Amino acid sequence: MPDYIADLAARAHPQGLSADYAAARFIGIVHEDNAGTLSLGVMQTPPEMETAIQNGKAEDIASFSHGDAGVVIVDVKGFAWQAYGGYLADDYDDEDEEVA
Repeated sequence: MPDYIADLAARAHPQGLSADYAAARFIGIVHEDNAGTLSLGVMQTPPEMETAIQNGKAEDIASFSHGDAGVVIVDVKGFAWQAYGGYLADDYDDEDEEVA
């Protein structure tokens, strides 16, 4: 996942991308590498999750995870990301990752 986010950042406009365009571009990048039907899920942010994000409630955000990498939130302006409720949250100690 971090490598896909780095690839997205490298292909992005210097001022970042809109959330919609970033999601579409991200899906394309992943499917260039993995043409199968597993390993990627994308969803529209439900209102309850938006509230959890705005309130910084990590446990509530993690509750939306379906497992595996968990919920990954990406800032589409600077491409910093945060993972909740999956192996990425554990592997990266819940700290933001900056993409160079």
